[in-house]
Amino acid sequence: MIQQPTGVRLPPRSSATGSSAPNRRRVVSRLRRNKIGGRQPLAAYLLLSPALVLYITFIGIPLVGIVVISFLQWDLISAPHFVGLANYRSVASDSQLGETLINTFFLDIMTSALHIVLGMGLALGVTSIRSRVARYWVRTAIVAPFLMAAGVVALMWSYIMADETGPLNYYLGDLGLHAPNWLASSTWSLPGLVIIDVWATLGFTFIIFLVGLQTIPEQTYQAAAIDGASAVARFRYITLPLLSPVTFIAALTAFIGAFEIFTWPYIDTNGGPGIATQTIMLYIFREAFQNYQFGYSAVLSLINVAILVSFVVVMGLLAKRWVHYERV
Repeated sequence: MIQQPTGVRLPPRSSATGSSAPNRRRVVSRLRRNKIGGRQPLAAYLLLSPALVLYITFIGIPLVGIVVISFLQWDLISAPHFVGLANYRSVASDSQLGETLINTFFLDIMTSALHIVLGMGLALGVTSIRSRVARYWVRTAIVAPFLMAAGVVALMWSYIMADETGPLNYYLGDLGLHAPNWLASSTWSLPGLVIIDVWATLGFTFIIFLVGLQTIPEQTYQAAAIDGASAVARFRYITLPLLSPVTFIAALTAFIGAFEIFTWPYIDTNGGPGIATQTIMLYIFREAFQNYQFGYSAVLSLINVAILVSFVVVMGLLAKRWVHYERV
């Protein structure tokens, strides 16, 4: 509702059938143009300014720079020169890009699924522990790997998964199981990277689900138990629906994080054997800093951004069907 400022008189509403109706609309339009009686957005812009500055500095400007570089032929040593769409046309003849994307999607789908299942399962298990001390130490043990440096984790697992000297294969051999060459086999290298990533980053998804479970009222479970609902029924009809917003956030973060995997394939397998474990991020790095093709590397980066944005949009549309937000 527009407040009438001092000194400005609006035509009465009762005369809307006459010539005063257009006059009233003109006065209202003039007041809105002058922002008289409207909300001043200055406070909103001031509150948003820190986030906007960070977004423009670290996302907007670099993204514009990548788009510009994608039209150039540049090796970072000689002067860049404009090549138009030549870098984009090179995508069609790139023999490595298809396998690289397949590797990336395999890692992404496997790690994201394990993050959701194990993160939710561990959160449910921790909340059911009655001892406060035990619950504290279990939470710490699950989250601790996420706090470790990625390079340290990669080196640690390269030792654990070593073919002949690694403790993992040693104990598998004691159990009578076949011990594969985890990081040098074209069959087991990708599953090996999945194990490393899930172990190192599961703590973040666990925290998301743990916080989500704490928002579900205990009275809801008590009422369902009084009505005779089993534990499975309570999980299906109470926990899963009320956790759907948290599950949506966990799925988004897990997919985006897994699509940006770089450290494990770079340190543990170097993308090998061949390009069996080469991810899109490792491919971008190699094109830029090993082959010095910064223009084509920028094109690969834009493909990466396009895939992630498309996934977020599709997930946002599908979320309307299964995400249940609490209405106040």
